[in-house]
Amino acid sequence: MSRSESPPSLEDKMLKLIRAGASQSRIRLARALHVSPATASTYVDRLIVAGFVIESRSAGTVAGRPPVHLELNPGAGEFIGIDFEASRILAVALDFAHRLVRSSEQRIDPGDTPAAIIAKIARATEDVQPPAGAPLLGIGIGVPGFVDQEKGISISWPLVAGWKNIPLAAEMESVFKVPIWLEHNIRSMALAELWIGAGAGIDHFICLGVRSGTAAGIVRDGQLLRGHHGLAGEIGLVPIRPPAGFSLPQGKAGLQSGRILAQDVISARAIVRDVESCLREGQDSALQIHRDHITLEKVLEADGLGDPVAQAVMDRAIGVLGDLVQQLVLHHNPQRIILTGPLTELGERLPRRLRARLDELEAYPVQELPEIINSQLGPFVGALGAAALAIQQWRPEPVS
Repeated sequence: MSRSESPPSLEDKMLKLIRAGASQSRIRLARALHVSPATASTYVDRLIVAGFVIESRSAGTVAGRPPVHLELNPGAGEFIGIDFEASRILAVALDFAHRLVRSSEQRIDPGDTPAAIIAKIARATEDVQPPAGAPLLGIGIGVPGFVDQEKGISISWPLVAGWKNIPLAAEMESVFKVPIWLEHNIRSMALAELWIGAGAGIDHFICLGVRSGTAAGIVRDGQLLRGHHGLAGEIGLVPIRPPAGFSLPQGKAGLQSGRILAQDVISARAIVRDVESCLREGQDSALQIHRDHITLEKVLEADGLGDPVAQAVMDRAIGVLGDLVQQLVLHHNPQRIILTGPLTELGERLPRRLRARLDELEAYPVQELPEIINSQLGPFVGALGAAALAIQQWRPEPVS
């Protein structure tokens, strides 16, 4: 099945307008699509017969027949969204009217092979499949690392040994027999924010995700920016000088220039490793009692309680993240920056510390500095965005 975008049909254009809520009557569809009312009515009737659209009448405010509204039929089919990263796979199912109907989670264990992870992705998908008789229309997958959307290939994921040129879309299509679309997982989050989150109605924003890696989903003029080879927003790969007090874990090499990658300091795994290194050096910290099982959650909690090691590590991470935010603002001039990932558990402390870094841009017009906020879509934001990708890419069969 091809993942290239086919030209939209008139039915597809109608469904997109109804989905957006902008044209909910036959006459409005005719005006928006520049077709005659008779043509619009003919195509709407086809969509109703096909089961994609239903009509409802609302109470009229004036004498005469009540107005007829067009709505998406929730039972017309479902879309699945998958998001995975170092430790887990998250899956959601949305009905045709975009309502969340099911969700699922699978754990990725250390040492899982590519084959084992793909099998778990399939199981997570099975967990949210529609019941018998309800069609599954498409699946979107948010993928870590580098991805070739056009070919449906996950090119590489450094955290998993052997994860190279995985034909993930083809493997999933062979099992589920529906179109599969891939996207970088942080860009999937940006799609969710654009669709139903803090980016809805905003033309220029950046979704900044810090998880097992670090990247930015950039929305410009209301469209997701992918770049020439689908590598736009890979800010975790920016080379930096190691911040004071930081050292790479034993056995991990830096770059030939003596620098390290930004995500070596700011990713969730990097933060935990930095704390573990400090504890091995005997630095005073309440986290010493957890030294054999440090988690990011414990580090964030200790940071809020004023623990010196946790605060020093978070200051290093947020300092580097702040440098990246400055660069993103200077390069893209966004209206808003939306933070996603586990660091948002810091609450308002994270946006506040990053805003302070933006205040250092003394030559930048203060009134143009973007708002920085935490995402409110929760841990399934990437899966919701992947489902949104499937909804965007899906095309109805021409109705005769």
